[in-house]
Amino acid sequence: MIKRSYALTATTSLQTIYTVPEGARTEWTMMWVSNVSGSNATIDVTYYNAASSSTLLLFDDYTISSKAFFEVGGNFNEFLIMGEGDYIQVSSTHSCTFIVSVVEYDNQFKNL
Repeated sequence: MIKRSYALTATTSLQTIYTVPEGARTEWTMMWVSNVSGSNATIDVTYYNAASSSTLLLFDDYTISSKAFFEVGGNFNEFLIMGEGDYIQVSSTHSCTFIVSVVEYDNQFKNL
């Protein structure tokens, strides 16, 4: 088990902030978003499920006020299980910082 956090400042195009590595599975435990711009922004957050080749839109043009932030998850037993090759993408109309925290597990010894 390895705990990791990844961060980026989003652009108007979807950017991948995290991809589950080969031979691993992951618990996505938290996402933190901060609008560091002087204007209200809208964000998009998507989750790609490799097993079903499908993309789920988690936030679609969600408005976040200037200089505001919010957190999703972060509490005990609040997580999304992600499989090998799954990924999270984010975008924003203005300068927003995204941070995701995950816990990675090696599938080699789990027969998963």
